[in-house]
Amino acid sequence: MKNQNADRIWNGISLVVLALAAAIQGLLLWQIRKLNMLPGKYFLILCGCSLAVTGLICLLVFRKSRGTRIFGYVLALIMLAGCFAGSQAVDRVSDTISSITAPVKVSVVLEVYVRADDPAEAIQDTAGYRFALPSDVSRTELDPVLAELEALLQGEPEILWLDNAVAQMNALFSGDVDAVVLNSAYLSILEDLEGYADYADRVKLLHKAVVEKEVAVPTLPPREELKENASEEDAANAGFLCYVSGVDNRHSVLSSGRSDVNILVAVNTSTHQILMVNTPRDYYVINPASTYGAMDKLTHCGVYGVANSMEALHILYGVQPEYYAQMNFRGLETLVDAIGGVTIYSDVAFKAHGGNYIQVGPNYLNGEQALGFARTRKTLAGGDNDRGKNQMKLIAAIVDQLSASTLLQNYDEILKSMEGMFSTSMPAEEIGRLVQTQIAEMPKWEIFTFAVTGNGAMDKCYAAGNEILSVKYPHKDVVAYASELMERILAGEKLTQEDMTMPK
Repeated sequence: MKNQNADRIWNGISLVVLALAAAIQGLLLWQIRKLNMLPGKYFLILCGCSLAVTGLICLLVFRKSRGTRIFGYVLALIMLAGCFAGSQAVDRVSDTISSITAPVKVSVVLEVYVRADDPAEAIQDTAGYRFALPSDVSRTELDPVLAELEALLQGEPEILWLDNAVAQMNALFSGDVDAVVLNSAYLSILEDLEGYADYADRVKLLHKAVVEKEVAVPTLPPREELKENASEEDAANAGFLCYVSGVDNRHSVLSSGRSDVNILVAVNTSTHQILMVNTPRDYYVINPASTYGAMDKLTHCGVYGVANSMEALHILYGVQPEYYAQMNFRGLETLVDAIGGVTIYSDVAFKAHGGNYIQVGPNYLNGEQALGFARTRKTLAGGDNDRGKNQMKLIAAIVDQLSASTLLQNYDEILKSMEGMFSTSMPAEEIGRLVQTQIAEMPKWEIFTFAVTGNGAMDKCYAAGNEILSVKYPHKDVVAYASELMERILAGEKLTQEDMTMPK
């Protein structure tokens, strides 16, 4: 009788263990399936292995031998711990993918400045001041800041609306206004203007407000719809074009700013080829933010948002980017450190931005050094053109370093490096399909680079209040050839290294 009661207890414990193991295991499999990054055949193999382990545990825990049962319980606990850890890892990946893909938002940092010799030490001290606000910044962004100012000052401030940041600063320094509310993204533009190199010493920051806004991206048909409406051959060869933007700020959140990295990446998953086309930051292009097609530096277009830069490149090349991927300087540093650094081959020796020395041949760089390598232009013979080439080398090195082993070893650090400092309009489903293809086929990607060129000049720039700044006039024939290369790779044509040299 005692033996029967003991067996019932042991069997009850075994049923509880099996039920718990099956539940945790089922949850993990459901999470993996929902993530949609594991190819179907591998998912079936995983399911088979899970069933096999569960069956083995079942055989062990229902044996009469006490030692065998205990071994089964230990195996079940190990499986539970593994499933729990796996569930946490999948959750982390899912949360990160969700945060960088939807909703597509960017932070606008608005700052309140007074003259450096002003007695005000806090925003509350500016009650009765006259404020200059920019009329070229959306009221959607300004209204929350105005409401905040009214609350802090306990009254509605006197406002002078001016065209741009340059006009605001002129009004501040001339005494026409007592304070200015500036989009921090414009401050880097001021540094390029004559007479403003020392502006930071002439003003005092009193208040900062961060406003989130949704990024408007081109509305294009879903990839499935594009394939349905295309011929069978075109559907099989369909590629996509992504705009990669690097913003010149170090905020811990992604915010609008000058885009110092402007690379169009054409990807074809059928031919397994990638073409990166670099456009110099000073390229003289139409700034879509203007209502009359005013000209500006490409880098200034980023001040009005990543979608504005996308449209500027669309106008320039006649090819519409489908997605964008944007990262700020701090995010780049963190990502490179998270993947264990990168090795980049340099054709020339030079002193990089930040003081690091780059030698001819391979250079191992950490995050800070990699950023300095990508930002350098003044010590390079080709200036902005050479900087663009180095930026593409850095992207290629990051892609190369993101091998399966690196991802598995450092996935948590890599995911953390993206939080708040990386954003993309590529849907999670598309990212999942790319990962599935990579895991299933493990293709070797061919990466090609092409840089458009131009002539240096001086001309009016819209974002700088039509001040005359150094720009680069595009070589129209080179731009047209770059457009042709992108269209060819997107159509499924295989390119060669010889294609990267423009025919004479």
